[in-house]
Amino acid sequence: MDRICELKPDIYFIPGSTNIGVITERAEGTVNVYLIDSGGSELSADYITEVLSGFFGTENFRIKTIINTHSHADHTGGNAALKKAYGCSVWISGYERGGIENPLLQSSVVWGGLPPHELQTLYYRTTPVPADFIYSEKDSITLSNGITVTFMELPGHYYQTMAVICTEPDGGRIVFAGDSVFARNEINKYWIPFLISPEQFCRSLDRLCSLENLICCVPGHGEIILQNLEETAELNKIAILSTRQCILNILKEGPATTETVIRLTAEKNGLKMGFSQYVLIGCTIRSYLSELHDKGMIKISVEDNTLFWTL
Repeated sequence: MDRICELKPDIYFIPGSTNIGVITERAEGTVNVYLIDSGGSELSADYITEVLSGFFGTENFRIKTIINTHSHADHTGGNAALKKAYGCSVWISGYERGGIENPLLQSSVVWGGLPPHELQTLYYRTTPVPADFIYSEKDSITLSNGITVTFMELPGHYYQTMAVICTEPDGGRIVFAGDSVFARNEINKYWIPFLISPEQFCRSLDRLCSLENLICCVPGHGEIILQNLEETAELNKIAILSTRQCILNILKEGPATTETVIRLTAEKNGLKMGFSQYVLIGCTIRSYLSELHDKGMIKISVEDNTLFWTL
């Protein structure tokens, strides 16, 4: 696979465990680069620099801005190193700001308290970086090449995940979706992806699919989505409905603790979880339980100092 792929003139992506968007404009003999996400660590930053240097020439580009789709460490881990190297600005949405300025929040959310040291590795906890600009749907960037960059709020995977939309002068659009949609190969591999709100995630899928004149969609992980965004979104929804129904079926058998629901959901989906996967899936299952409870579909009770979920 190529280390950098051209989608349209001045719009590229660097494929990897986290896909990195690259938008460029030329000014005074220099290529200004807008990065979408920065990978998971300083090693990601080194790799991005190496790829861009090889493609544009070491002296002919500068990273001007990093636009983070959300604050998870696998999307923001290169922020600090790239900011130090290039003096670039770091953009993030308002509800995600805390995650890059205090990275301990990410592992605290999934753990539900002070996380053990296993959840304070680089995968969860990056070097803190102050946000230079808090962006929202109201903001836009118009580049000298006629490309307009706008943003779409797509919560669900995390609190305020944003998609970055590049609109060409002829109206064609390329969207860098972050983790607001999972590619088919990813959803088939990880049937229960991390979600802070399954309900919001489904609504965000509908909103993402409403984009007109879409050329392609670059997800945060996995293969580029060309002509089948609606089909991919439907597969994401099927996975969510399947997990939701799995939980309800478990509770049909009688009251169950959160730990029991997590264990049985994993077993019924053929998952053998390690510690990290257990924590991520556990957080996701608790989000499903909360939403089912708030919709009145299940109930909470506490007996003998133990919390139970019931239909």
